[in-house]
Amino acid sequence: MPRCASKCRWTYETSGWDHIAAIAPVVIACAAVGDAKARSILDSGADEIADSAAAVLERLSAADVVTDSQSANESIGAAQLPIVLCGGLLSDPQNTIYCEAVCSRLRMRFPQHTLVTPNVDAEFGAALLACQEVQRQTT
Repeated sequence: MPRCASKCRWTYETSGWDHIAAIAPVVIACAAVGDAKARSILDSGADEIADSAAAVLERLSAADVVTDSQSANESIGAAQLPIVLCGGLLSDPQNTIYCEAVCSRLRMRFPQHTLVTPNVDAEFGAALLACQEVQRQTT
């Protein structure tokens, strides 16, 4: 029990999640060489991402979604939107085993969606969208 208590303390007493994210490369490396427990952790994470994508797509399907190439009068359905793979673990070429697990689940659950990786950081994309919105409102 002392080991469990120290792991719980280690997990929750530090603010932020950087210390937990820092062990991801070790888990990925272990899974890549066949460690069953590490593979189980990756599979669980991939399932969580697919569940999160499902929740987002469900909410989007209830709303009008507009792309920058369409006018506000021509909304696009959520089923036509691409799923964007972003974040450190999905964009790092060293983490192919994890990316493959995530992509496999997303393709299985959402075969109608295209999976894409961004060409720029999320911050740049957000700034670009904000600029487009300001431009749209001022014209």
